[in-house]
Amino acid sequence: MPIDQPPLTPQVSEVRYAEEQQKLQRKRDEERREALDAEMRRKAQETKQQK
Repeated sequence: MPIDQPPLTPQVSEVRYAEEQQKLQRKRDEERREALDAEMRRKAQETKQQK
């Protein structure tokens, strides 16, 4: 490890970027979960109607 390298504390912008990425990831996960729920409900409705 070079001596002139700064200590391993993340820069403020890196932390903000990471938090932003986490937020976006959570939002995507939430949307995917909702889409899956809607799909499951739709399939359940179809199977009920077929009987």
